[in-house]
Amino acid sequence: LQNRKKGLLRILRECLIVLFGLKGPSDAYKVAMGAEQEKDTELNPMMEMTFNKCIELFAEGVPGIIIQLSAIVSTINSGEEVKMMAYLSLTISLLTTGFISATISYDFDTDPQKRGFNPEFYG
Repeated sequence: LQNRKKGLLRILRECLIVLFGLKGPSDAYKVAMGAEQEKDTELNPMMEMTFNKCIELFAEGVPGIIIQLSAIVSTINSGEEVKMMAYLSLTISLLTTGFISATISYDFDTDPQKRGFNPEFYG
């Protein structure tokens, strides 16, 4: 959606960035360098990064936690002992999901455009 009007080469470039796992750093770089919204794109870099973090959160983070919790409950219900690594894995997933949520909020709180638009809310 974001680059559909940019042509096939741009779409291919963005697909390669995603396939190599570099979408997060690529988005962060654009935001840190103050890149403006390009012509023929749907979102500015800040909103694109936030959108991608939300997708990561709700398509990967939360379902992973639900799967881990169901595995732990299933193990407990079967009468087996839950290993410490299962609890450690769940804890790391919870902390990572919380961190992603906090960075989304932090990004909005520190964005100069958001502060200028609504200073009473963003400080």
